[in-house]
Amino acid sequence: MFAALFRMIIGLVIAAIVAGVTKILFALSPAELVVAGQERWLIAAAWLQDVAAVNALFAAPFVLIFGTIAEIFAIRSFAYYAIGGVFVALAGFAVLLAGEPPDAATVANSYAVAAYLSAGFLGGIAYWLVAGRYAGGRRGRRKRSAPDEAPATDRDHVKPGAKSDIPVAAKSSEAAASSSGSGRAKAPTPQGARDAGTRSSTGSVPVTRTAAKPA
Repeated sequence: MFAALFRMIIGLVIAAIVAGVTKILFALSPAELVVAGQERWLIAAAWLQDVAAVNALFAAPFVLIFGTIAEIFAIRSFAYYAIGGVFVALAGFAVLLAGEPPDAATVANSYAVAAYLSAGFLGGIAYWLVAGRYAGGRRGRRKRSAPDEAPATDRDHVKPGAKSDIPVAAKSSEAAASSSGSGRAKAPTPQGARDAGTRSSTGSVPVTRTAAKPA
């Protein structure tokens, strides 16, 4: 329980920082930061601190819900956390639009939408890398390794001392083969038939008598 809560907190902090960096890079291009002086970097750092704090506070309830579900059911899918991050970003953008004054310039433009979607997607990936792929702990590892086990055969289900249907089927096949082979046996000869009839009538083997020679 404590391990799962610790993973969720660390994942929330890292995801909020990554989402904040993404939003700042949409406001200040990387080329501008490369040629910018120390003052510009200090401004970007102050922005990052504020944006990351707002991201963490807003996303905390969502992380509590999505993270708890993932820990209970051991969900480690990459898509689950990426979609969850995009959902949180869209919710944040909707709240931002709802809080705009009527006479102020709106932020509803494609560039702002792309910034929020990118921030949510990368934030979800960051959470997955830190916490999501370990959801469920040992139970999650057992769940993933279970399909890799070889399926049991019919012989594995037969208990010691119990009769199995496999030897019976084999014996039936052997009996059928022997009977079909005996059906193709050579037919008895007429002499053999007479001997068999004599045995059945007298109960003994017939004796052949020879004629005596004249004196």
